Amino acid sequence: MTTEKSTGNKKYEREKFWKYLNFVDSIIIMLDLEGKVIFINRKGCEILGYDEIEIIGKNWVENFLPEELKAGIDKTRIEVINSATEDRQYFENPVVIKSGEQKIIRWSNTVIRDEDGTVSGTLSSGDDITKSRLFEQELIQNEIRLKKAEEIALMGNWIMDLKTNEYKCSDGFYRICGIDPGKKDADYDSIMGVTHPDDIERIEKIIRESAETGKDYEFENRIILPDGRIRHVRSKGTYIKDNSGNAVKSMGTLLDITEYKENENNLVESQRRLKLAEEIAHIGHWERDYMNNTSFWSDEIYRMIGHKPQNFAASQEKYIEFIHPDDFADFAEKSSQATAGEIPYNIKSRIIDRSGNIKYI
Repeated sequence: MTTEKSTGNKKYEREKFWKYLNFVDSIIIMLDLEGKVIFINRKGCEILGYDEIEIIGKNWVENFLPEELKAGIDKTRIEVINSATEDRQYFENPVVIKSGEQKIIRWSNTVIRDEDGTVSGTLSSGDDITKSRLFEQELIQNEIRLKKAEEIALMGNWIMDLKTNEYKCSDGFYRICGIDPGKKDADYDSIMGVTHPDDIERIEKIIRESAETGKDYEFENRIILPDGRIRHVRSKGTYIKDNSGNAVKSMGTLLDITEYKENENNLVESQRRLKLAEEIAHIGHWERDYMNNTSFWSDEIYRMIGHKPQNFAASQEKYIEFIHPDDFADFAEKSSQATAGEIPYNIKSRIIDRSGNIKYI
């Protein structure tokens, strides 16, 4: 009776064990010493795309692994058997499923023994990490693309933990600030250390007000590079909030606008010099857009007709009002010929300015 009861208990325990293996959400595979499959659970069949009967008895390495990995993985399997240790050993490799595609599996391997303690095969538990690896590869590619895009756009990005005040900055950010990313981690002090002293108070005020309101911010400032050159940048920042609405991180971008600023400053200086030259020489210039019927006059043209610059909208019709009546016919004929593309014109005429003075133009 005791023997029968003991045998019944063992059978029950075995059945419960096999049910458990079929229930777990990982691949479970048992191989004999020759590498043939003696057990695979339902999850394993599901991932491989085969029915159990199509797998049992097949050599695992020969039938379910990529050709280029077969020799190496079979050698590893034999080493696990020969080590006879029950310590888990971890590996990661692709398997070939029924469709011919490959899935990447992370394995935990150990030996199995029969009742007398002799190693009889291997037991492996595997998890499908294909999506995870694809996400990692995509993340790496995105980071490469981001770095390249930042190089092209002269841009960098950063993120700051508001609890620890730790910064994480892109290579583009370091490059714009003139900081070597391989030698120094950015922090508030190092960033302010390269900021032009005349801009610091204004920047700190903007950041402080933004932190109090939680609103995004934007500003322009100057950076002093190690060689003394000045770089102009535009910063934009925003906040990441937790479920309670509290700001936990700050993040933003840094854009190098040095070339734009230099061109802008050069344009302003060029316009200043042109205005000064026209004022000294009493020369004005104008431009007329025939497509949109709009005109532009320089300040000196307004002064010639006795008005303050931009006192009213420039137009051909308005200028004609100041032409001396006796010179209008000649002016109209020559300007019409030029408009038709026949000849460029060089007209000498009189105008009557706002005060009634006659001027020769």
